[in-house]
Amino acid sequence: MKFCQKCFADEILKSQVIIAGRQSSCDSCSNVNDFVYDTQKDNYLIDYFSSFISIFSPIEKIENFQPGQETLLKTEVATNWNIFTTNDEYKVYQMLSEICKELFEEIPNLLNSPVGVDKMYDPIYLQEHSLFSKGWECFVEDIKYNNRFHSNQINKGILAKYCEAIQKIYSGGEQFFRCRISKDRKQFESKEIGAPPKAKSADGRANARGIVTLYLGDTEKTAIHETRTGLYDHVCIGTFELKSPITVIDFKKINEISPFQDGIIDDIAELAINKKHLKQIDYEMGRVMRKSDDVLDYLPTQYIADFVRSIVSEEYPEQYAFQGIEFRSVMNPEGFNLAIFIPECFDVIDIKTKQISRISYEW
Repeated sequence: MKFCQKCFADEILKSQVIIAGRQSSCDSCSNVNDFVYDTQKDNYLIDYFSSFISIFSPIEKIENFQPGQETLLKTEVATNWNIFTTNDEYKVYQMLSEICKELFEEIPNLLNSPVGVDKMYDPIYLQEHSLFSKGWECFVEDIKYNNRFHSNQINKGILAKYCEAIQKIYSGGEQFFRCRISKDRKQFESKEIGAPPKAKSADGRANARGIVTLYLGDTEKTAIHETRTGLYDHVCIGTFELKSPITVIDFKKINEISPFQDGIIDDIAELAINKKHLKQIDYEMGRVMRKSDDVLDYLPTQYIADFVRSIVSEEYPEQYAFQGIEFRSVMNPEGFNLAIFIPECFDVIDIKTKQISRISYEW
């Protein structure tokens, strides 16, 4: 069968199909004249999938397997892994069985019977490789009420590894936006539209009180939504232009880390046991916070953001590796925000004033 590059959500697999250069029509999604992987002629994806499938075992071979956690390989891939663009289990089954035909002929139980990740039931492995030693809730409880700055509930080495897997570079000249409500209808100056000074810096998703952080939106719409303006409010929108390239950690991608990346493919089981933790971080980064909520609820994401701030560049040890983090917009599902650790990375190139004339509600 032939599967086109659009059938693969994983960027590494997609790029391999494009690089191979074979063009034809897709047998799965009916896409015409695109780059395809032909299971009758190609074999360059087999090693990738073999490494991935090797972490699974039939449940009868897993010591200490817990009843009720049974799943089929097609279900696991469709539900928890960003490998294929479809979550249709029939199509996932079809692609797996065709790409790894010889493997499943040798071990048909892997494809047709309940499977699990045996490392997930190995207490010694879990202790060494789990991102949170006792789970997310215990980590949150620990930093809220026990040890705010030096929790032993989190494996920082694992966190650093996954942060580095989702780093993203922005080029100089790229533009982002920031919005502020103008109570007296006057237009803000450049200094006023930017990050608040230390004395006025309140707790935020990516910063504790007193730590200067510049929050920007990807579009004017996102910036306005994040300000939570009211009807007929006057707002000032600043356009911020990046002076030179920066590297940020893209937390929008933390639950989509490729198991085929360098540094990950050698121990895909580690990624598998941490999937639930990465999903939780993704949720927390985009969780709605109301003004009435306790600022302590910001602590988990502040802790993670502070950790990112602290990572030193391997190439230039006197410099920090990352200049900010990126996360989903809470108020605009189509947008995202940047929390920039060094506001001086940007210039304010334009400021304009608008009045909010309409607000829509959904429920």
